[in-house]
Amino acid sequence: MESPKKQMLLTAFDYIWNKRDIDSAAPFYHDAMAYYGPRMTIEGKSNYLEVIKSYMSVVTDSKFTMLEMVEEGDRIGCHGRLTGKHSGPYGEIPATHANITIEFMSFITFKDNKIIAETEVFDEFGLMMDMGMEFVQKEHA
Repeated sequence: MESPKKQMLLTAFDYIWNKRDIDSAAPFYHDAMAYYGPRMTIEGKSNYLEVIKSYMSVVTDSKFTMLEMVEEGDRIGCHGRLTGKHSGPYGEIPATHANITIEFMSFITFKDNKIIAETEVFDEFGLMMDMGMEFVQKEHA
């Protein structure tokens, strides 16, 4: 049996990425929710959920799997995988309709029995390769 915090996290992620029901996930997040990612910081629950909603249009047919969780006090460290189809623009990359896999690691912090912060790193290089991007090494002068 998972701890209450682990179960809450699994349920929130399941609502968002497997059931694609952001309204049902919203009560799990604290109003002061903050997200710290590789190239963005988001403050406020409504701002966070709007960004998640925009990513839901980028990745359709999504399936989320939690691979590992470690809990200590009010924090959970987790490793997960999201698969799906690249169906909408990702920055300047138009939809490729390719199957993608995103591996990520996050630290989730809880306050007042809600998710208040997420610090995340994910394999953006692998994601871009799944979307068909080709990379070449720069020539050094």
